[in-house]
Amino acid sequence: MYLQTGHVWFAPLTSSFSHLPLEARSKARLDAISAQHKLEPKLPPPASPKSVYKLAHYLSLPSLQSLALQDISRQLSIENVFIELFDGLPSVYDEVRKVMVEYAVKHKKEVIETEGFKTVMERLRRNELDRSGAVVADLLPLFMG
Repeated sequence: MYLQTGHVWFAPLTSSFSHLPLEARSKARLDAISAQHKLEPKLPPPASPKSVYKLAHYLSLPSLQSLALQDISRQLSIENVFIELFDGLPSVYDEVRKVMVEYAVKHKKEVIETEGFKTVMERLRRNELDRSGAVVADLLPLFMG
């Protein structure tokens, strides 16, 4: 759709529902996407901004990549930024990591009190977060200062 119209419609990040019980998150996200789609039923349903970012990078579409990054940035919150930082995408894409690290550092006092931060720290302790070295390397010096 974007290639034909220049329009893209982004779905909410799954981490936006991290405040809900685990079993309710997927349904809540699908309900939100469905509600968005009902507003414009002739358009394709909203797409994941992270998936669009990866696809735009792969297809060398910098304008679409930029739109996806803007939407990812717009959807970051104190509650979800640490979840997003350690969800894989920032480990691969420097530009995404930079945006998320800057947000986390800007709000670090609030971020370290969140369940997302605590969950990520536990997963790090259990060595469950492969490929997170780049995120930790960028984040640690800024969080320590």
